[in-house]
Amino acid sequence: MEKVLSPLEVKQLVEAIRQGGCLEKLSIIDKVAQETCFETFLGRWQVVYTRFQQNPIGELSYRDVIFYFKEAVLTKIRKYLSTEGKDKQAVIAIEFMLYPQGALQIQKKRLFHRRKPQQVPLLESSLHPEFDRPLFIVSAPRSGSSLLFENLSKFEEIWSIGQESHDIEMDINYLHPKAHDYKSNRLTEASSAVATDVKHWFAKRLQNSEKTAYTKIENPPKKIRFLEKTPKNSLRIPFLKQVFPQARFIFLYRDPLENISSLLEFWRSSRFLTYKDMPRWSHKEWYGLLPPNWESLKDSSLAEIATYQWRMANQTILNDLSDLTENAYCFVTYKELIEQPRKTFQRLSSFAQLTWSDEINQLFSQPLPLSTMVISPPVTDKWRQYEAEISPYLSSLAGLIKQLRNENLLI
Repeated sequence: MEKVLSPLEVKQLVEAIRQGGCLEKLSIIDKVAQETCFETFLGRWQVVYTRFQQNPIGELSYRDVIFYFKEAVLTKIRKYLSTEGKDKQAVIAIEFMLYPQGALQIQKKRLFHRRKPQQVPLLESSLHPEFDRPLFIVSAPRSGSSLLFENLSKFEEIWSIGQESHDIEMDINYLHPKAHDYKSNRLTEASSAVATDVKHWFAKRLQNSEKTAYTKIENPPKKIRFLEKTPKNSLRIPFLKQVFPQARFIFLYRDPLENISSLLEFWRSSRFLTYKDMPRWSHKEWYGLLPPNWESLKDSSLAEIATYQWRMANQTILNDLSDLTENAYCFVTYKELIEQPRKTFQRLSSFAQLTWSDEINQLFSQPLPLSTMVISPPVTDKWRQYEAEISPYLSSLAGLIKQLRNENLLI
């Protein structure tokens, strides 16, 4: 979090917006309403600043007030702002106060994981393929799972839905945390009805390695190798084993400093909004995995929240996989995925019993392309910009890292 402006400095920015003339273009009723919104914004900023000033624990509270500014103020006046005048500069200063680097790109379009109109082809349950030894990537958020998924999808046997399965919880209520009083994304049991619904949901969206839909193939295979990934699966291994008894898991692990740094960047990008206006959460938004006991983080900094997400994801994966046979899962690190792609995918293809073709061999004999989910270009030691924020919370990870080493997963 960058330096936060004082209430006086924010009031000066609001005055610059007013002097730009945007309010004069509104009706009298709308003008009065906007003045009220300005005063509400300034009042909220005063309250938060009095409590936190420059303390990073106040970051989410400052975000909430800026969110109010965008929703209540800017929606009415943005189109009336000058192109490059002081009013426009003042708006940008408020919008990007916490993360000024965002002003350079005016942020990418934020994505909220809510249902979008989508035409999904009909598929009778009797025509479902058999999910043969389906593969599930399980990992903490921002650990490189999209990169792994995108490249595993290139094996000719692999079928997937072509993206993460965030929307499934909007279609199958049982999977949404709202159905469980927002306790978490954790699921351990699946009724036969839920299992049928889940398989049907995936079956309707299947596509092969060439991105051809299962429903558009004249004689589709009766048995498929399915690949799926979403960080929420890190909390759902027992559930997935009930739905897909033959399931196999690829545990992707990323160094905590790198991974948690990426999670911080993820939160601060304001992309991929996961949940909004959750009960028992005093802030407007939540990003990424919803781990058990998340309510305990209400007075935490973003660095502590990201560290907790990383720890709960990896700890739960490790505990749940310990209940499975050794041939049901494979461990891989982000480091080896990046530095030794050919060797890593050879090992994964052997574990998953996928065909290692000449084309695949050539593909993985060179550096992997960037994932489509990259927020900013990778830079060596990029995590160091967040090191000071994260370091105070690393001691909470000691037990998990020791357990990973005892299991001979980490050197």
